[in-house]
Amino acid sequence: MSEEKEELKPKERLESLIEELMGAGIFMMIITVLTYILGLLQNPIYILISIIGNVLIKALGENVAVLLSLAIILFIAAGIVKVGTLLKDEEEQDLYEALIHLFWIIDLIVLFLSSIGYTLGLVSAALVIGLGFIFFIAPLISMGIIKGLDSLYKRTQQ
Repeated sequence: MSEEKEELKPKERLESLIEELMGAGIFMMIITVLTYILGLLQNPIYILISIIGNVLIKALGENVAVLLSLAIILFIAAGIVKVGTLLKDEEEQDLYEALIHLFWIIDLIVLFLSSIGYTLGLVSAALVIGLGFIFFIAPLISMGIIKGLDSLYKRTQQ
């Protein structure tokens, strides 16, 4: 039995990524809120639910605001990906998806290295956050520049 897996179109891949990012953000918010509410209630269910929350908090830091911040970042990421679904041409959608992967991988590497620099006292927290933000939104900026240059090129060819 040979079933061929149908390859998703670029817009479908981008929409799938949006759903994954939104789902992860919603999950993090639900866990954070449930942990807080059940902690206030001192309910025995709190022990069961808090295990998940504690694992996330231990992995991400002891401040619950970190979880909410990460959830917000995931929502922003979903919005950035959503821009790609608004592009009409599949080649542009493929390019946008490639830009997202490229810049977000670069962002992770830069954040890792600059965080080490911050830990060693070589760079400021503002530099770490600034670099992380610039590479995070870079797909939007890059696509805008590419579309602008393409538009100028088409005008000069007429």
